[in-house]
Amino acid sequence: MATTRVITKRSSKRRRGSSRTALDAQPLPSSSPKAETKFERAKEARQLTLSDAEIAVHWLKASKGTRSNERVVFIRQELEALQSEWADHSSTPPWLRPTRPGVNNRDEFDKVHRQLEERHRSLNEMLGRYIFRPRVTHSVFVGTWHFGMVPDDNRQSFSIKIGDRTIAEDDAVMAMVRLDSTGDLGQVHLCEMCQQEWHVAAKRSYLLFQRMSHRLLCEESELSREEG
Repeated sequence: MATTRVITKRSSKRRRGSSRTALDAQPLPSSSPKAETKFERAKEARQLTLSDAEIAVHWLKASKGTRSNERVVFIRQELEALQSEWADHSSTPPWLRPTRPGVNNRDEFDKVHRQLEERHRSLNEMLGRYIFRPRVTHSVFVGTWHFGMVPDDNRQSFSIKIGDRTIAEDDAVMAMVRLDSTGDLGQVHLCEMCQQEWHVAAKRSYLLFQRMSHRLLCEESELSREEG
């Protein structure tokens, strides 16, 4: 395999960001594989997915009302919406779309295309503020080594502690990007009735039951407010 050596000139002012795309990137950080069989690996992957959903939901509930929360909710919305809107936009070329009086299909197609590209660029700019660095930790008395990725400390980032685990804004975003990469972002679900409470939709077969149960709770809460 041919390799190319690139020497980059050092600058006095370090540039933020990268010119590389996700096609030329390290894989998303995940737990180290311990399973040996295909069944065990699939089970391990499902556990990681559930863990990511739980991380995101715990953080979203605790951070309600903060700027951190607003940023992460917006990122979650754009991750979901852009895929759907790009698919709709690309499914039918302008020359196959129904003609409408006074509407130039090509111009309309190009306009929507530019808007989607701009939103895509803005989303990557937002994601670019979350920086994770490799970290190796040695537990001296136990004699074990631990490997992971940690975000930079940021006072403007809302964070919580669950046991010994720290969950910062960066961790919540990384969890949702991982979920989106496996098609499981819908597991981080906002109640469609109250538009306030986040919950984990652990299994698709349970989603309808969860929505119905939470809707009853919302209705009871609304009645209690009216009676009070």
